[in-house]
Amino acid sequence: MRRSGPLGHLAAYGTLQFPEILRALLGRVPDLEPGTIVDHEARRLPGVGFPGLVAAPGSLAPAHVIVDLSEQEWEALDAYEDDFYALVDVVVLIDGGLEVPAVAYRVPASMATSTIWTADWFATEHLETFLGAISD
Repeated sequence: MRRSGPLGHLAAYGTLQFPEILRALLGRVPDLEPGTIVDHEARRLPGVGFPGLVAAPGSLAPAHVIVDLSEQEWEALDAYEDDFYALVDVVVLIDGGLEVPAVAYRVPASMATSTIWTADWFATEHLETFLGAISD
């Protein structure tokens, strides 16, 4: 769900980290800067392959920062994300601990399981099927 006002950088912690998915959604792959979202975890959601970001003080969620999204691309990403996601302000640590303000799509903690979601797990178990579903 889109919030009002300028958004700046997107912290992509789940499926939006994958160049193939970004290409399918945006028609291009924006620059991706690896980092970690401070005080959050990416957790599995019940019954689906994609994750939910939840607040978790002291934890770090692997992510990529996307800095160059156009207004139309933000709209495409908002349409892609389910309504239960809310855009929230986060801090991402990149290159040697540099803190970058960003926004991320987060879910209520009650929606997530206690199992950490990983990009490797998704790539092995769900990426091919997921790509087929969003490319149709």
